[in-house]
Amino acid sequence: MKHLFLLALLAAVLAACAPQSRVPEISREAAEEEARKQREIVILERMKVQNRLRSVDFAVRAANVDLCKEKAPAVGFLTMNLDSAPREYRAAYGSLYGVTRQITLISVFEGGPADRAGLAVGDRIVSANGTAVAAGSAGQSRLAKLIAESKGRPLDLTVRRGGGLVPVELSPRMICNYPTFLRNDDSVNAFADGSRIVVTSGLMRFAEADDELAFVIGHELAHNTMGHIEAKTGNMILGGIVGAILTGLSGVNVIDPMMQVGVLAFSQEFEAEADYVGVYYAARAGYDAKKAAYFWRRMAAAHPSAIGLQGTTHPSSAKRFLAVEAASREIAGKQAKGAPLIPYMNSARTPARKPAEAEGNR
Repeated sequence: MKHLFLLALLAAVLAACAPQSRVPEISREAAEEEARKQREIVILERMKVQNRLRSVDFAVRAANVDLCKEKAPAVGFLTMNLDSAPREYRAAYGSLYGVTRQITLISVFEGGPADRAGLAVGDRIVSANGTAVAAGSAGQSRLAKLIAESKGRPLDLTVRRGGGLVPVELSPRMICNYPTFLRNDDSVNAFADGSRIVVTSGLMRFAEADDELAFVIGHELAHNTMGHIEAKTGNMILGGIVGAILTGLSGVNVIDPMMQVGVLAFSQEFEAEADYVGVYYAARAGYDAKKAAYFWRRMAAAHPSAIGLQGTTHPSSAKRFLAVEAASREIAGKQAKGAPLIPYMNSARTPARKPAEAEGNR
């Protein structure tokens, strides 16, 4: 009886604290329909960001292919099949792009090989070089292999468009083989790991102009092409070796601290070099090098702690602005003379490659 009294008292107290207004009742059917619409909006917004990143990234990596050791053919489209789509978004991809189990184009980058070949969003790839492209992940893998093996040679595709079949000759373009990926992360960041580039959604929002985004991609591409990741790994190993020697002599384990010293060696210098070379990479793709410098003033406004002249693992935003501004003036001078846009290297201030190798850059 006592327990029943306490439960009744609790119910009365909770009722007194309940909302007082009469809110609209939402049916399950209405909520499910709104959830369907919101999933479509999620895909459309993500695709908008992906298209922007892919277009700028393709331009930068294509324009600098002659300065990259690692090269790969690219086609300028994104594909999907229902097997590769997240289960809760399959209906939305089907509604928006007509995605089925067949390989379906969900994005075609403006000015890329697929765009020039006349491919369109919604096209389903039926065959390549006379061989049927299977549905599902097997077909996706087969298509990726054919593109990789093309070495830039044309591919004869047949696509289903509407109710008919359309023949398409697609000529992949060789670009720097450091693929760029979008990470759903609100932090303003981008990084390279020696084989790829990662850009966060937060940085995509922060980079207001495509010229700024091109500079960021150029900066990360420079980390890869200039061998900075390998150099930092080598410095870490050397630091560990020195640490092991000191540990043996002193009896105090300093291996990890010395490895960290190795990792940080020339850190600011590597970042400064990536800024310098990255501005060139962006300019060679036709972007405005002068806007790259202003990127660091906006970064300082968003992160005032980066202004300090000492810097951290990276130079201060003040030094980076001035250095990139100087590089943009250097580039403008070469553009005025019609000289090749090749960054200078330390050895006798010679370009990274002979000017003749840079012909044809945009």
